Amino acid sequence: MSTALDELENSENTSFRGVAARHGLFYLTLRGRANGAQPHTTAHQGSQKLLPADEDNLVQWILARERSGLAPEIEQVREMALQIFKYRNPGKPDLKLGVNWHRRFFKRHLVITTFKKTKLDRSRYQGLTFEAIGPYFDDLEKIIEKRSILPGNTYNLDERGSHLGDTANGIVLGKNVPGKKRVRVEQSSGTQWVSMLETISALGRKLPTMMIFQGKKPLDAWFPEHGATSRSALEAAGHQFVASENGWTSNDLAIHWLLKIFLPSTQPEDDAWRLLICDGHGSHTTATFMYHCWENKVHLLYLPAHTSSETQPLDVCVYGPLKDRFQREISKLGIRSSSSPVQKRACIDTYFKAREIAMSSSNIESAFAATGIYPLDRSKVMNSNKLVHQRDLESQNTVTEMSFSSMVVDDLGSLSPRTRRHLINVEAAATGEAIIQRAHNQQLQKQVDLLSTSKRKARDKLDPNKVFKKRKEVKKQHWLDVQKKSSEALTQSSQELAKIYKKERKKDLKKRATQGNTSN
Repeated sequence: MSTALDELENSENTSFRGVAARHGLFYLTLRGRANGAQPHTTAHQGSQKLLPADEDNLVQWILARERSGLAPEIEQVREMALQIFKYRNPGKPDLKLGVNWHRRFFKRHLVITTFKKTKLDRSRYQGLTFEAIGPYFDDLEKIIEKRSILPGNTYNLDERGSHLGDTANGIVLGKNVPGKKRVRVEQSSGTQWVSMLETISALGRKLPTMMIFQGKKPLDAWFPEHGATSRSALEAAGHQFVASENGWTSNDLAIHWLLKIFLPSTQPEDDAWRLLICDGHGSHTTATFMYHCWENKVHLLYLPAHTSSETQPLDVCVYGPLKDRFQREISKLGIRSSSSPVQKRACIDTYFKAREIAMSSSNIESAFAATGIYPLDRSKVMNSNKLVHQRDLESQNTVTEMSFSSMVVDDLGSLSPRTRRHLINVEAAATGEAIIQRAHNQQLQKQVDLLSTSKRKARDKLDPNKVFKKRKEVKKQHWLDVQKKSSEALTQSSQELAKIYKKERKKDLKKRATQGNTSN
């Protein structure tokens, strides 16, 4: 359209019909635009549910979630748009989006479209690859530059779960007996699961924690009666204590953490943007959670899937020392059970004391530096020896998937000896369960049923000598069957030829006899 308008403006003796035909436009539309008419999308912006800036932010949110492997569905986009719409129109709780709103939204923003999703295991989708870490740091740099994010406004959230009173992974002492590698220890009785939501900032600050117990609600008897770790003292310091059925966070508890701990504890004086880095847990990706973050100028950045061991500050430098300190203190107390309030009280008291020591300002700052967030340095992660290229993973998967997925033992005779040995070794290294998952035809399934009992039996069944012997036997039996069928076919053919010869011979003799009688 702009090119056609330029041609009308710069050229003389040009008609609307001629220019419209050359540019594939309707001439009435071109004439209206030349006379000052606005495009349809611009003319009707006043009647749209969202402002153009809000729609642009929604588009960027969709693209960011797609890059994180969490591409939203249409209903999630509609829910997010409805939250923004209600925010722009306070006092109107009954606002709704039209049935076809999302279709018009897609037409206005051609950069996004719908796809049929393919479910892949998250570790296979991304993992510790250069192709996953690179875009993550690209997004981090753009967000910090665009939003002018300060180090003091950069936070990391993560959840850590543990059994209260469980120290089964510790090292114990016992009698030195040759060949003895482990010592049986009485298992903690009545242990209960508890989760902690911890948040740290790039300048070494730690926010109050939210502890999630397993049950209906936390009881006062679980906490020390006096001192810095009493319930009243902890709640006065901003810590929150809640409960869930399984001891893990839920969508509602994530909102509770956001509204009760994060937003009040991190409110900047100059109303600047905050950056919250977290994983893609379902409670962090709900429309309500993301809307509250957007409303309060909190930019969410999701870590690439299965990369938290290198990119999550809490995982890299904080949780390890915290776990060690907690288990050492619990071992000193000799607690083997957390079922009673007395033992649970000691565990809670010990955790918060260990937290003050392990979550020091220097440890927190080291965590952000080691993950390349602050100071911003992607080489801290990109130089890790754990990272690989996606093409290397694909080549490894290709070799594994090649393993007898389209051939059986009887088909190996058509391959070279070297290729045959390679495929046999690859198959022998695979477990029976992995073979079953790759079985897509009935012929291979019969062989897999024999191999699924154990790894040892699978290796025995795929012993190269046995495979080669079986192939020879099958090939020999095949030729015997061919010879048998051939001999049967020849015998049947000779018998049929003999019958035909006898029939023709009779006809010939009868004909000669008839001719002899006629001549006489």
